[in-house]
Amino acid sequence: MTQLVSLKVSIYNFAIETNRISQLIDSRFTNLIFYPNILEADIDYKNYCNQLDAIKKYSDQLTINDDTIIIKEKISELPTISQSDFQIYSWGINQYMLFILLPLGLIGWTNTYFKIIKLQTKLKDTERTIGTLSFMLKALTNSN
Repeated sequence: MTQLVSLKVSIYNFAIETNRISQLIDSRFTNLIFYPNILEADIDYKNYCNQLDAIKKYSDQLTINDDTIIIKEKISELPTISQSDFQIYSWGINQYMLFILLPLGLIGWTNTYFKIIKLQTKLKDTERTIGTLSFMLKALTNSN
């Protein structure tokens, strides 16, 4: 049962970080469209993605029984979030040049808008799944 307790702690910490990132993106949405580099300054997305991968790998190593089968299925429902999802600004020129070149800037800002929406959707899906997992793990670890 110690495997489930370890997973419960990891899921809890991951849920807190997911909630923090999601709220940060919600509160700074407009700023992120025009200044997407602030996302990289405020979020340790490499650590976040590594934590998600570690949770998925750890769930693969769980011993299989009636309780862990449903946990494994729920973890497999977690969306894949990679570091490239957080790297919103991928143009090779300086962001300020886009302000001068308005047509190019509009394309860049539209692209950034859709990338942020996609990341937001993945984070909301992750929040829902992690919330369900936390509840299930809490019930399983408290019953034993």
